Amino acid sequence: MAPEDGVLNVWVGPADRPSEAGAVTHDRDRGIRTYSFCHDDRTLVYLQDTEGDENWRLYALDLASGESQLVTPGTDVHAMVLAHNRWHPTSMLVGLNADNPQLHDVYRYDLAAGTLEKVEANPGYAAWLIDSDLRVRGGFAMTDDGGGVTLL
Repeated sequence: MAPEDGVLNVWVGPADRPSEAGAVTHDRDRGIRTYSFCHDDRTLVYLQDTEGDENWRLYALDLASGESQLVTPGTDVHAMVLAHNRWHPTSMLVGLNADNPQLHDVYRYDLAAGTLEKVEANPGYAAWLIDSDLRVRGGFAMTDDGGGVTLL
């Protein structure tokens, strides 16, 4: 990450020749602060808060074409990447609070098809437990006394 025209963006280049790196995102407003390379070896995902309202949107950037796609459209929705790994290179789990602003449901994003599908409604978890097969195994819920409990 480095500024491009004074705005923080993601740059990519050879590890042994950093001077050859170039910006692959071209934000001109608030900058990009969170990104991840996907395990399909062609996609970079990043989160962006375009309005400064903490409603982060997820974008997928095809590194070969330079095309960026908004994965999580809609207003007043906060997106977060929950899990992705090398065993499922074209799939990732994303949390969206589209149904309840206090809770993130789990969605599966298929990088190859560009589709987003809800796989788990949130029963009240503050955080999700996800295994290496990208399956939801449980969650962490807050208790009335300020503690927490892990539910499997």
